[in-house]
Amino acid sequence: MNLIKLCAVCSVLLIAAAAQETTIQIQLSSEEIDEVSFDATRVSAADVGRWIQLSEEGPYAQADFGPGLCFIVPPAESTRKQKEIDCAQTRQVKIRQRISELDEDYYPGELADVVSYLKRQLSFLLWLDSQELAFAKTGDMGALQSPFDEIDPKSTCSTILEGIRNAKDKKIAWHLAFFDWHSCVSRASGKRTGPYPKNAWQSFLASYSIREHIKSTEED
Repeated sequence: MNLIKLCAVCSVLLIAAAAQETTIQIQLSSEEIDEVSFDATRVSAADVGRWIQLSEEGPYAQADFGPGLCFIVPPAESTRKQKEIDCAQTRQVKIRQRISELDEDYYPGELADVVSYLKRQLSFLLWLDSQELAFAKTGDMGALQSPFDEIDPKSTCSTILEGIRNAKDKKIAWHLAFFDWHSCVSRASGKRTGPYPKNAWQSFLASYSIREHIKSTEED
């Protein structure tokens, strides 16, 4: 009887040892932390920390690269214009780097839909910034008419482009370009790509028995 009890205890200990419940905190942004729990015998903390960055609240989805170009009126001072252009170019470098990190082979197959979505979103953002930067440098409307994927500004945003083309006041043209045109192509992109694939993300978490709790840094 004692031997049987001893074996039962050993079995419980072995099961407990087999599953190593681990909880880590991952900084998603300056405002949010993701508290993630997982079985360390199945996945490593390093992998979990990298995968969680692809969450809807993570830096890839939120695209926190700093402000893009936003000229309400044409800048009167060339130094100010150049400063904004320099910042925009730095932002583009960050976006390109982020896109290069989204290699499907570097993530589990369960994250394929999420990776694909984020790449489409970031690629559009890079195109958007590039066209606005080109327009800011030269004032050439050709940059605002160039298509991206299935988005054709000539068709989708024709009224706005016509307004820019016929604007007698440069201030009006710039406002149309950096606000109305920007909003128009962004809406078109949103319709094309749709929302963040939450179901795919939840399926991924379930497949690896990962649980997450996003909380504000102010909670601490």
